[in-house]
Amino acid sequence: MAPSISHLFFNNDTLISGHATTQEAINLKFAIDLYSAASGQCINFEKSGILFSSNTNPSTQSSISRIWQMPEVNSHRMYLGLPSVIEANKKQIFSAILDKCWAKFHGWKEKNLSQAGRIIIIQSVIQSIPAFAMHCFKLPYATIDKIQSLTATFLWSGDPEKCSIKLEELGKTLH
Repeated sequence: MAPSISHLFFNNDTLISGHATTQEAINLKFAIDLYSAASGQCINFEKSGILFSSNTNPSTQSSISRIWQMPEVNSHRMYLGLPSVIEANKKQIFSAILDKCWAKFHGWKEKNLSQAGRIIIIQSVIQSIPAFAMHCFKLPYATIDKIQSLTATFLWSGDPEKCSIKLEELGKTLH
């Protein structure tokens, strides 16, 4: 019987999830090996790892790791700049998006941009910063509100320093 798996493909990266059973690991490994032999595309085991649910039996974890000849990872690593697993504090996880927006606004404040120039920058740069994360996750409303506040202040004043949310305060509220 074929394993029930799910996958995500991004350029040369693949994230595969499935049930943590020895038989499914053997079946999936066989299918991947067959694909590798036919296509010439192989998994780089040095850059790969297995992340198990906390509910998975430790002996099953070690069996699957041996089958795949891949190390078990205990941390929630980043995948394409986003966390592969999200735990409780989403505000803290997505604070990097706010930091990137703030850095862009802060870098532009010295330039004397017209309002039309600020609109173009907001549309072409700032709106693209959270876009990828928003395709994968639902951002916290607080994060979206802070991005909107920074954007509105920059649009109307050109100076993010005039925003009611300063970088220092932003760091304190997020961390």
